[in-house]
Amino acid sequence: MSQWFQIKEVAQDVYVIEEPGHVQSYLINGRTHSVLLDTGAGLSDIRNAIQVLLREKVLVLNTHWHFDHIGGNTLFDYE
Repeated sequence: MSQWFQIKEVAQDVYVIEEPGHVQSYLINGRTHSVLLDTGAGLSDIRNAIQVLLREKVLVLNTHWHFDHIGGNTLFDYE
């Protein structure tokens, strides 16, 4: 995994992805889709850090538009 991100499973198929400081993102996995709540500050590659956990399709949802919540948005494809 990543040295920048600390990833912990907090419930079945629910992960908190923490960056140094106060930045937290959450990954929620269903059978075929993953939902990523916030993409962090963008100082390191969050997609690469969680790649092994992701399902076939990934939906990114931002809780709000502060830089530390949207920094990794460009790492994900949008249809």
